[in-house]
Amino acid sequence: MGLSGTNGRVPYDEEVGFLPTSKDSPDTNENEAGQKDTYRLLTREDLMQLDSKEPLWLRLRWGLFILFWIVWIGLLLAAILIIVFTPKCPPRPVLPFWRSSTGYWVNPFAYADSTGDKIGDLRGAGFIVLSSIFSGQFTNDQKILGLVDDFYTIDPAAGTMEDFKYFVRSCHKSGIHVVLTMDFNSVSAKHSWTDSTSMLEPYPSGGRFVDLNLRESVTLDRVSLGSKWFAKYPASQIYLNESVEVVRRIRKVVDEMSDSSGKPKKAPPTNPLVINNNILTYDMLSVDDRDSMALTVASTTDPRQSDLVALASTFLLPGTCLLYYGSELNEETRNVKFTADFYPFDEKTVFTGSNETDVLLSQLAMPWDQSGVGFSAMLSNVTSFTEYLKAFKFNETVESATSSGRGITSLSLVQDLVAIRKNESLLWGGFRMLQPSRITEELNFEIFERKAEGFPAFIVVLRKESNAVSGTFDFSSVCPSIIPKIIYPPNKNFPIDQPVSSQRVYLKSDGQPMIYVFKCE
Repeated sequence: MGLSGTNGRVPYDEEVGFLPTSKDSPDTNENEAGQKDTYRLLTREDLMQLDSKEPLWLRLRWGLFILFWIVWIGLLLAAILIIVFTPKCPPRPVLPFWRSSTGYWVNPFAYADSTGDKIGDLRGAGFIVLSSIFSGQFTNDQKILGLVDDFYTIDPAAGTMEDFKYFVRSCHKSGIHVVLTMDFNSVSAKHSWTDSTSMLEPYPSGGRFVDLNLRESVTLDRVSLGSKWFAKYPASQIYLNESVEVVRRIRKVVDEMSDSSGKPKKAPPTNPLVINNNILTYDMLSVDDRDSMALTVASTTDPRQSDLVALASTFLLPGTCLLYYGSELNEETRNVKFTADFYPFDEKTVFTGSNETDVLLSQLAMPWDQSGVGFSAMLSNVTSFTEYLKAFKFNETVESATSSGRGITSLSLVQDLVAIRKNESLLWGGFRMLQPSRITEELNFEIFERKAEGFPAFIVVLRKESNAVSGTFDFSSVCPSIIPKIIYPPNKNFPIDQPVSSQRVYLKSDGQPMIYVFKCE
């Protein structure tokens, strides 16, 4: 294609050319030398010369250097002051498991049956404190409960040793401790201990038997050093050599035991005055006595707990918290004729009269539901368990207590108490009976404080009298603000977990058991 008017040539006023390369440029070396001279690094002499001509930069560098060390030293001093003057974390004592958690006392024979023989067994249970399950406890020729003939084997009605090991492993995997009840007071005549006839003789005052307090290390040392005690006077021994070691090992896991004697005998779990009278009786006890007590009716000679205030006290007072199975339903058992259709069938006890009745009432089958299927699958198509519950006036079962629409029940109250006991002040805090006023004494309100150093305190109000009363109480001397945590029976004027507007609290009882727990802010 041609260019019109140009005859195919480039116009005269336009020229085409090329930029010179570095090789073609004569000024390339001079430019590089100038750039190197312009951007060369400063030497020490240059800096000294700059400082002499421009002293501002010298002062600036020294100022930044001094400022850095001032800030660094200031931060160090601040950290030291914070560490020194910041309040230390409150002490947390290391508690044994029987003080740091709630124990559930279970009779495996009456708790749950997995073999269809209407007798509970180990594979049906799942809690931490077991009544005696040793050989002879249920299965013996005399048909008497509690005649243990061997503390090294399991009663066949409860299961096998493999069942027991499986139960223990399952509990340990869940972080649950297992405690076994060992009753040395009623053993079978077939037990090896009865081979020594001297141990079966009466124990008169001034006799040749001696009470030893095996809790004292001095006593143990003297027994160990006394060769005659073991070698030359076997008839005067309380224990054989191996049984002394057994008791030593048992004592290591027992929190507190009776100071009166080291002789193997059953110690009552609590002073009955505490349950039968009031909290003021408990206030009169020494600190050691408080901590050593398991405030519960959890023994083989007492029925289930039916006093709701006493039941709540096991969680709210210092000491070992034990809950006897079935007590969470708050059902009072009646003295009626026992049936032979369920455990303990037609078994008798070593007791007589009302004491025997109490033993049997304390071992009734767990009322899981009205049909009895929760206790044993063999009861799915029969009505005998329903009649069994009616005979003992059982109106409440676990099934009914946990049904929707029931609202607050004794079972839900126990669940709340188990949860609130995990607070530090209730686990190891001190106990202080709040000074009662004349009005408080007349109205029979029992009010006390639980407080651990460095943790919120709790105010507990209990009342179990059947008459209706009301009164106003001032808690300003205890804490500036309180929050309701447990209110039983429910009271719309005390919404749970909402701070109370006034330190003066109006308490009204309609004659029902009353359990109020407030947390201090």
